[in-house]
Amino acid sequence: MKTLNIFLITLFTLAAANAQPKRIIKPVKNLQTIIQGHISSKNFTDSIMIRVWPDLVSYRKKDFIPRIFKLQKLKNGNFKFAIDSLSDVAYFSISQTEGAYVAGDPFLNEFLISPGDSINISENPRPGAEIKLESGKIWCLNCSKVQFTGKGSASLRLQWDLKEAYRKNQDSLQVYQSKLTVPTYEPIEAIIRRRFNTDIPILSSGYSKILNSYKKQIEPELFELIKTNIYAERYFEFISNIAASVGLREPKQPEIDSAIIAYEEVLPKINFLKGSSQKALLHTTWYSYALVVRSALEQRFYKKDAYSLLKQYETGPMRERIVTNFLIDYNRKSNIDSLANDALTFVNKPFYRSILQSIVLEQKIGTQAYNFELPDKDGRLVKLSDFKGKLVFIDFYFTGCGGCSEYFKRTLSKVEDHYKGNDKIKFLTVCIDVEKAKWIKGLKQGIYTSEMATNLYTAGMGSQHPITQQLKVISYPNPIVIDKEGKILNNSYDQLNVGPNDLISLLDKYL
Repeated sequence: MKTLNIFLITLFTLAAANAQPKRIIKPVKNLQTIIQGHISSKNFTDSIMIRVWPDLVSYRKKDFIPRIFKLQKLKNGNFKFAIDSLSDVAYFSISQTEGAYVAGDPFLNEFLISPGDSINISENPRPGAEIKLESGKIWCLNCSKVQFTGKGSASLRLQWDLKEAYRKNQDSLQVYQSKLTVPTYEPIEAIIRRRFNTDIPILSSGYSKILNSYKKQIEPELFELIKTNIYAERYFEFISNIAASVGLREPKQPEIDSAIIAYEEVLPKINFLKGSSQKALLHTTWYSYALVVRSALEQRFYKKDAYSLLKQYETGPMRERIVTNFLIDYNRKSNIDSLANDALTFVNKPFYRSILQSIVLEQKIGTQAYNFELPDKDGRLVKLSDFKGKLVFIDFYFTGCGGCSEYFKRTLSKVEDHYKGNDKIKFLTVCIDVEKAKWIKGLKQGIYTSEMATNLYTAGMGSQHPITQQLKVISYPNPIVIDKEGKILNNSYDQLNVGPNDLISLLDKYL
């Protein structure tokens, strides 16, 4: 079957990439990048997809970043993708698909590739030694589920081996943690010190040895980027784990004060990014993501605005990148318009400016919402325009989402009951499950929605449906209010993910 090429990257984006002064590799022209191979897994579907990001400015919302997207049918397990438009190092993922949409975890996830590479990928494992871990699991030392050969393959083998080492290290950390005696309530200060003293060393164990074994096989600047990327991921992991620990509880000020002392003591000691070039840091997605999460954590610690904190962390091109990353990830903030407009006063890179401008335009209150056509459980197609003249409350969710079921139980079920019989307001849910059977099973559970709402799903398109793309829906639950003319009235997560009384008061103002 002829390869289906769907390019979601614009000429404007390509021009911006070509104008970027700091490259990982020397400028190249007309170099085709080939990624081909064979998949023998019986569990793999008959279709395969590749996504390539010339600039992966947001890891969390990567599906909304301009990218090259190609889909093809496997021929006896074989595939071949040719990428013509790369001018510098890029990230790529290969996934199995259902229809034209990602199904399950990627086969290869966010690997770096260079223009002109010609990579052959197969599932034949490399020779290696199986070892039994303390947890009882079997891990294959220097083995891979896939094998990489061809021009540029050394960099992919390095990235694979680093990911394999991390999986082994995770197992070691779990064994270590199982032997710890942790109090029922562990203070945040203790969590910070434990994460620094044990988690970071264990999770990054073996990296230096693996990196040194590949150093002479890979172009120096690409090697530095791969090294920076893996250590930036551990930096992100440390910050995000602390942020999660703080976010899951309501600590009193004395505990916060002790946590700040520990945090300020250990943060400067996380020095494995020391010496990384600005060029490498600009190309790694994990560093900017770590700073975005750090700003949210320090907002809790210091009672300062996350956006203002973020702008102080870096200057120049790196500042442009992390601010763009922040506004992509937190595009549901109630003041997103003013923040994006502020960013546009100092963000100069055309690619980032185009993203910020789209955030302002597509998320702006009063923007016409996409007039979707989605099926209900009986297959009847429902359009947004069917509810013209009514206030429409839409909740996006997926089956298995704990926050979604909690939101329904705590807030939405009570709000729906309050407006029962009121024909001026309509409640809709949109489920992003790819499998209809899974969605129907979730409906029957009654923990995400009720029969009072009109329940729809994205017809197998998952989160790739045009409605989720326009509204940049990536986190769940994701409530949105549409006015009587079909325009966005409120898409602020902060204002809509509240208690029932506060939400009712807000909706009453709109009716």
